[in-house]
Amino acid sequence: MRFRQRQAALLLGGCALYFATFCDAYWRMFGRWSGSHLVMPTVLTALIPLALHVPSLAAVSILLVVVMAFKVAEHARTSAKADPRPDEPSPRPDDPAPADKSRVGCRGQ
Repeated sequence: MRFRQRQAALLLGGCALYFATFCDAYWRMFGRWSGSHLVMPTVLTALIPLALHVPSLAAVSILLVVVMAFKVAEHARTSAKADPRPDEPSPRPDDPAPADKSRVGCRGQ
C-alpha cells in the first residue's frame, strides 16, 4: 500500500512545518538562523515525491531515520558546545545558603 498525494503531504509536510517552527523560534530567541534547522524542513519537503513511489511503511521508516539522524547530530553538536571540559567539577560555594528566618512555624515559633 502506498500513500496518496494528500497523505504524503500531510505526513511529511506536517513534520516539515513542525521543524520550521523550531527554526522560527530559534531566530526569535537568538536573532540568527540555524543552518541545521533550515535544512530539516527542506529535506522533509523534498521527501514528499519519494513517499508517493515507495510503500507507506518504507516512507514512514525513511521519515523516522531522517528525524532520528537529525536529532542525534543536533544532540552531539549542542552537547559538545555546552560542556567542553566534562572532567572538571563545577565550583561550589563554601557556605550554604542562610536559612530563611522570616517564615513562622505552624505553632507561632
